[in-house]
Amino acid sequence: MALIAKKTGGGGKYDLGPLAPNGMHRAVCVDIIDLGMQTTTFEGKTRERHMVLMIWQLDKRDTSTNKRYLAGKRYNLSLNEAATLRKDLESWRGKAFTPAEEEGFDVNKVIGANCQVIVQQVTKSTGTYANVLTVAPRAPGQALAAENYKPVVVEESDSDDSDDPFAQDPAGLASVGGTTPPVPVTADDIPF
Repeated sequence: MALIAKKTGGGGKYDLGPLAPNGMHRAVCVDIIDLGMQTTTFEGKTRERHMVLMIWQLDKRDTSTNKRYLAGKRYNLSLNEAATLRKDLESWRGKAFTPAEEEGFDVNKVIGANCQVIVQQVTKSTGTYANVLTVAPRAPGQALAAENYKPVVVEESDSDDSDDPFAQDPAGLASVGGTTPPVPVTADDIPF
């Protein structure tokens, strides 16, 4: 199903497993989850926004499970010039959106695309979280294929996560479902 971001246009809880380590990592996008309309509060203003959760599988492994770490970032589903989704996608692909792409870009196109992400662990009153700060193009010759990814389950929540818009719920639902086959890796410098 297409998940279209356009120029115009509280939160679910999720558990990505053990906290991804700080630093820059090679990564592959493995999932985009539609979180639907969410109530967010920023600078005292409450708004309804259509949100998505983008999930990357990193090249680093948790030594206790030998599974690759997952990292995620929540976005408003918007290609407005000020939208973080637009900024991260343009940084990732190394080029600006064209006027035609601004009219409707299917964010599911990024699933299977490689990049580099910078992760920073942040401690707040609600816990410690691994936030994706930056998304950049992959380095030449540094392709990474997805490995045994299980879809993340998102639970609706009435709580207000406005103080940490990228919060992971350490006590949240575990991943369920079968594994997905490895995603084919392309050699394109511009992945989408």
